[in-house]
Amino acid sequence: MKKNIILFSLTLILSILLLYFILNKVGIKEILEVFSSLSLSSFLIILILTIVYTILGIWRWKVVIKGMGFDLPLKDVSWAWLAGFGVGYLFPILMLSGEAIRAYIVKKEKKLPWKEGIISIFIDKIFEGTVFFLIIILGVIFFIFKVALVPAKIWIFLLIMLFPIGAIIFFYSRAYKSKSIIKFIQLPLKKFIQSEDTHKKVNGILDSSEKIIFNFFELKNKYTIQCIFLSLTRGLMGIVRSWVLILILGFNIGFISAFSVNAFTNISYLIPLPAALGGHELIQAFVFPSLNLSSHGAIAFTLILRAFDMIVVLFGVFAVFKFGGQWMKKKITE
Repeated sequence: MKKNIILFSLTLILSILLLYFILNKVGIKEILEVFSSLSLSSFLIILILTIVYTILGIWRWKVVIKGMGFDLPLKDVSWAWLAGFGVGYLFPILMLSGEAIRAYIVKKEKKLPWKEGIISIFIDKIFEGTVFFLIIILGVIFFIFKVALVPAKIWIFLLIMLFPIGAIIFFYSRAYKSKSIIKFIQLPLKKFIQSEDTHKKVNGILDSSEKIIFNFFELKNKYTIQCIFLSLTRGLMGIVRSWVLILILGFNIGFISAFSVNAFTNISYLIPLPAALGGHELIQAFVFPSLNLSSHGAIAFTLILRAFDMIVVLFGVFAVFKFGGQWMKKKITE
């Protein structure tokens, strides 16, 4: 418990300091002027786009679960997904906590076994990660073509991004050929597991899990096709939401530039700060001026986008308290 509290407190303090520094540098008055352009109709448009973006994520996970042979009600899947999103958004430093609460809730409410629940989340995350990193790579490339002088840090970041992209490509290539990935960790795992019986049991679980995952990713599987479509649509919806919000704020920007802005929004989520607070502002304060947009517009954009995400997070927090009471108690007493 103490370790989790310390980690969260440190990241929260860092986020607040970053936000304070940026607000002072950009100017609160200028930011408030940009906020004044947000009317009730504008609010409703961004809210609708946020709802659609969220529903697409929930529906994809439901399709994954159904493709594994479990037809759970949309309501139950929704609450579990929202709880996971809320925890992951607010506490990114606590790795896999969002995924854990999702698996816990679907097991508790609808008796989806732990293994199948975790596998379904892994598959869902593969689809999510594929589009997430694809948007980052394409968006940064568009940004490089748009901006004449590109800082060395951008090139370094692109090189770093080759690792997760490479890992995803490696996964798809192995899954398509049905060649085992688990074998690469089975031998090292044996060094940490002394009991031969336990080692065999763990290997059995890993082998059966890999088989379920590979079967799901067969191209002839209709659920795979549906998940690809939902993932691409959700990614596009995220870009459109960013684009519409920037236009509402009064800035003339094309779709490709909005694509780049959304890519850097994704990058900010890779920084383990609560709600990407401070980190998102810092990144967009660099991106917006590079695209001939104002820095105070960047801050307004990030604050408004976060405000709408927080609406979804509030439902997630409610789901945690409603369905994940025992899970919360366990995390607190750790």
